Amino acid sequence: MPQGNGRLGERWTLGEALRLFGWLALFVSCVILSRTVAAALFASDPEAPDPRTLEALDRFRLLIGAAGMSTLAVGVYARTWSEKQLPLSRAHVGLALVTAVLCLGVAETFARIKEWRKFGSVVSIPLPIQLVRREGASYLQPGSYAFAVSNDFNPERSEVAFITINRYGLRGALPALPKPPGRTRIVCLGGSTTFGFVSDGEDWPARLQSLLSAGGDFEVINAGRPGATTWSDFRHLRDRLVQLEPDGVVLFEGFNDLWRGVRRHFGEQADYGGIDPALPAGEETLDLGESRSASVRISFGAYLAGQALERWLQGPSAPVGPRLAPGQFHSDPAVVSIYESNLAAMIQFSRKRGIQPIVLTFVGCDDARRPPEEQRLCLKYVLDNMPQLDVKSAQEGLDLYRQVTREVARKQNAPLIDAAARMSKDMALYGDTVHLTREGEDQLARLIAPEILDLFRPRKERPGEERSSVGN
Repeated sequence: MPQGNGRLGERWTLGEALRLFGWLALFVSCVILSRTVAAALFASDPEAPDPRTLEALDRFRLLIGAAGMSTLAVGVYARTWSEKQLPLSRAHVGLALVTAVLCLGVAETFARIKEWRKFGSVVSIPLPIQLVRREGASYLQPGSYAFAVSNDFNPERSEVAFITINRYGLRGALPALPKPPGRTRIVCLGGSTTFGFVSDGEDWPARLQSLLSAGGDFEVINAGRPGATTWSDFRHLRDRLVQLEPDGVVLFEGFNDLWRGVRRHFGEQADYGGIDPALPAGEETLDLGESRSASVRISFGAYLAGQALERWLQGPSAPVGPRLAPGQFHSDPAVVSIYESNLAAMIQFSRKRGIQPIVLTFVGCDDARRPPEEQRLCLKYVLDNMPQLDVKSAQEGLDLYRQVTREVARKQNAPLIDAAARMSKDMALYGDTVHLTREGEDQLARLIAPEILDLFRPRKERPGEERSSVGN
């Protein structure tokens, strides 16, 4: 490139290069690698990041900061040799910066095309589920989220689900308090199968409210939380949800307790066990304040690069406890009894607080009558997340926890809606073994709605005695 006679033609000095590098390093260390901004690059939660990632990030920030300070000091004070001219002119440096910006723009474009082809969105990048979930807390983080939702049976149905968590830490519209007179309020408890990996208004509690509203003043609250078990849901109900003055509670439990039962063989878990109904309620405020998160990330390319960097920083997870080969696991009766007693305690607690409990067996597309390869595909989600299981033990575990759910409802004389037995096994209704597509969410709501309406009709309108089991 011609040197020219203006400042662009002047040669770049070593001191200028060192000072530029030093300031850039300090900027990266203090701003780009700060915990808040790093959340836009990494998949980790800014409030509860992975400890290994955070430790590596802190060390990296310290290293970059020290290098920046040292280089800046040399560039400023080592005048005797830092004024040495480099072969590059300012025009060369400017061209290099413009080229770098263009390359980043091209990379960002390809990253957005990649996400658009996978999820159909170039505006809101999918956020990890850890951002909305709070391990050990009985609420979700208020905010707006965009989740990447994959489909085990049809990759073309992978999409982005747009979800809003209100200031009570619940999905959907904010419930009015005190409860309006004449309104029947129903709370739906459970894990991600209740929460729903579909956009707002498409989850089965939201669809259930639409269906029930035709028969009276009903309000259905989605209190599902990804990863929730009977142990955490009891605390959720006792410490928070009773403040909403519910008339009924739907207990859609079992799958995550099965998961915990499998994990329990790897060591004790601080976030699972038998609940003690005698413990008093915790002092948790219902109002969590305004939203503190957003569904939009500035850069898709930075997000993808951050994911790769986080995987590299974390490395492989160390196994805890003895490792079992697939098929060696069998449900421990002591662990299964924890689920049985917990579910019974939730029913009893609800009744003592004047809340009508309704037990719902968890659904799934698993079916032992399917051809072997198709059955394995339908159990893929379970097998991927519970590697100690094979097809046979996975099916046995799902069937066992559903049967325990039915037995607890029968012994407690609680209304039971056996959705597992009545729901279609059509894979088009499922994104994986147990999570539903929007069509599946709608079908589950339509299955439940008539039973709920019948259960909450005024007693004088009911023919005969009140039933202890519905939907059988």
